[in-house]
Amino acid sequence: MAWSTHRLAARFLVCAALTACDDVVPQADPEDASVDAGLPACRLPRVGTIDWVFVEGGSFVMGIDDPRWPLAAPPQPVTVPSFFIARTEMRWVDYDACSRDGVCTPIDVLHRPGHVNPEDWLLTRHAGEPYPGLVPDDSPARLISEKVRPFLRWSRARLPSEAEWEYAARGRGRDVLYPWGDERADCTRAVMQAEGEVGERRACTLYHLQPPCSRPAGNTPEGLCDMAGNSAEWTADVFRETYEGVPPDGTPRTADDDPADHVPGRWDTDQVSRGGAADNSAESVSVHVRFPVSESRAVGLRPVVDVPPGCDPHKPPVVGG
Repeated sequence: MAWSTHRLAARFLVCAALTACDDVVPQADPEDASVDAGLPACRLPRVGTIDWVFVEGGSFVMGIDDPRWPLAAPPQPVTVPSFFIARTEMRWVDYDACSRDGVCTPIDVLHRPGHVNPEDWLLTRHAGEPYPGLVPDDSPARLISEKVRPFLRWSRARLPSEAEWEYAARGRGRDVLYPWGDERADCTRAVMQAEGEVGERRACTLYHLQPPCSRPAGNTPEGLCDMAGNSAEWTADVFRETYEGVPPDGTPRTADDDPADHVPGRWDTDQVSRGGAADNSAESVSVHVRFPVSESRAVGLRPVVDVPPGCDPHKPPVVGG
């Protein structure tokens, strides 16, 4: 049994002072529980170059009462189970692995939405030649809904629920406005639309997407990158204008969870995107911003996977199992 060194020493001192050690029952240090259990590391699917980050579940209040984010009200208590989430937004190089396996649309014929800024990018696929309509392999991939589905089947991953996404973006549900805290978003923390003079906008790359983790000052405490700005991200939930009816167990919202005053047919084909994008302002890259997106809209994604049974998620996962 693994004991904390400090606690073990303290027990011996107490025993020596009382001269009554026979009835002292050793207690395992809670911090050593995963070691004592002897559980193996979790085996997770290999999805391109994605790095999986464990997010321990818990309860939090989803949403906020603030006129800046009217779609994030009323706040709702939600309990989220533990899960693994991609550290970064999925890149085209990650999607490419799926296309090479013949499951996803071949990447060289797929229309890849986005813009090329030659001052920012080195185009790797075509040896630096600026092919119109193409963006670099290191760019976040943005896909319409019908292209997302085969990728998720291939990767054995899924989209996060809106509750999971917000819980992770808030650093396990902290009461904050942005992934890093309450300080207002700017170009040092997020790829977003700069405020002020035109010259400042270049610091935010003139609305162009950037490689993942280009703004580490904006990371969550767990190290998740670009939860604010760069590319908006798909979630699994159907969009509704209020948080009334949000499932309290952290699962995705469906039409079955509609509030009583919902107008049938409104937003029924739209999903929720979170996190804001490179052309959004500071308020629009907050952890509370929500946008409706149609199936034909190209949006980025950050896959998640459930914690496999019988493993220790606190150990570095074995990827490719």
